Amino acid sequence: MPNLRLAPSLAVLLLATPAVADSIDGKWCSEDGRRIIIEGSLGLWGTGGLKIAGEYLRYTYLFAMPAGEPEAGQRVEMRFRRMDQSIAVKIGEGEARIWRKCPPEVS
Repeated sequence: MPNLRLAPSLAVLLLATPAVADSIDGKWCSEDGRRIIIEGSLGLWGTGGLKIAGEYLRYTYLFAMPAGEPEAGQRVEMRFRRMDQSIAVKIGEGEARIWRKCPPEVS
C-alpha cells in the first residue's frame, strides 16, 4: 500500500513551483530603452503611455509604429517565445530583436 503521508508534501512542492507566463501580456523592454505594456488588444507605448490599438492574439501582438518614432507607420510584429519568456520584435523588414520583461519598478 502506498504511503499516503507523502501526498501533502508532494502537493506543496508542486504548488510552490514558480509561475511561468503563458501569453504576450505584460511590460516589455528592449536593450535600447524602448518599452511597451501589452494588455489584450491595447498597447501602451513608451514612457508616456501612448495608446496603440493592435491585433492581439495570445502569443502575438501586431500594430503600426506610432508617429514620432523613427519607424513611424511601419508594421510591428511581436511574438512571445515561451522557451525563454521573451518576445521577438520585428519592425518593418528588419531583423527580429529580443525584448525581455521589464525589471520591477522602484518607487
